[in-house]
Amino acid sequence: MSHVSLLSQLPPTPKTQALKELWKEIQSLLLTTPECSCELYVSGSYRLGVSDETSDIDTVVVASHHCGSRTELLIKIHQHFENFPHLTELQLIDQARIPLVSFTYKGTEFDVALACVVGSAHESIYHVKGIDASNELSLGGPRHTEFILQHAINHEVFAQVLKLVRQWAKNRQIYGAKFGFLGGVSWAIMISFICHRDCSSVVNVLRLFFGMYSSWNWKRQPVTLSDLSNDHFPQHFSMAIMTPVHPVINSSQTVNQFSVDLFREEFSRAVTMIRENKPWDEIVTPTTRKTFLRRWPYRLTSTYDDTSDNGIVAAKWLKLSYIMSKYPYHLKSVLWPHAESQEGKIKLYMCADLINQPVEKGSVVNLSHAVREWLDSFPSKIDIQLNIKKVKSKK
Repeated sequence: MSHVSLLSQLPPTPKTQALKELWKEIQSLLLTTPECSCELYVSGSYRLGVSDETSDIDTVVVASHHCGSRTELLIKIHQHFENFPHLTELQLIDQARIPLVSFTYKGTEFDVALACVVGSAHESIYHVKGIDASNELSLGGPRHTEFILQHAINHEVFAQVLKLVRQWAKNRQIYGAKFGFLGGVSWAIMISFICHRDCSSVVNVLRLFFGMYSSWNWKRQPVTLSDLSNDHFPQHFSMAIMTPVHPVINSSQTVNQFSVDLFREEFSRAVTMIRENKPWDEIVTPTTRKTFLRRWPYRLTSTYDDTSDNGIVAAKWLKLSYIMSKYPYHLKSVLWPHAESQEGKIKLYMCADLINQPVEKGSVVNLSHAVREWLDSFPSKIDIQLNIKKVKSKK
């Protein structure tokens, strides 16, 4: 699929117009010689037709090796957009598993990943020649998105259910892979899996979705859309939602057992409310931060300056939760899935408790070594204020 046909299939919205403007800039930047070629692919919610006003747009630029290496091109794109009109919050995230440039343009957040190929960039993304494993990982987003679209039995029902489930998950605060929950591709795979069993109506799919996943054995049974996914089932994750085409990965690998417990509670809550014929508006009633953080008696808050260079803190917030779960701390925790901006500062939150028993009155949990290990994982020093507070739990 070429970028011309892809952009023509996207809805004629201000977001699509902004994407076209950005693509024109990137083309002029990369196509410096006749040998150079590049293509644009869009994945995620915008490509699936289920985005809302808060959704970002995930893109992947495929470029021939004549344009330069991936690192060179990402730096080039980042530098080009530093003083670009209407573009803010520019970040080069080069240490991530999939390096990318992130920014906000005309009110919409964009992520631009890049994959370099030895041959022409105009080849099918399923049959790219001369690409290493690292670059091929960047192609996963559009490959998985196109597979889901092409295999939708009833796209209208699938899209409507996905919109409703995304609304439910965001309102109930269980959405967002970087915070230890599920991202867009995971929810899409889960719903596509249900639609291949019953896609007769939105109501039927929703009932089956909540009912089936409320009792799903996440440790032993992966959610897959293809036989290829079954061959790659990872035994060591708390949850396995496998992407359908190569490169096959577990799209839910950031989820831990404590997040799974929260998922089960929310699925079961929805099942009960559906049986009681509760209105959808009541089922998707938003969970407030105060209610969410009262789940367990300890609250951790991270505060730092709201600058583009500090964006890595939110990306590594989940790592602190992982460190605290290990010996000798044995703390369970779940993250509030938002980075909140307040007066030039960013605040991140999580709640925690001992895994096996509640914290007894007068006992001390020393997290200084865990915090030091977490801070040492940053490539450069960042001024972070970390506050740990005992609060009354909802129980």
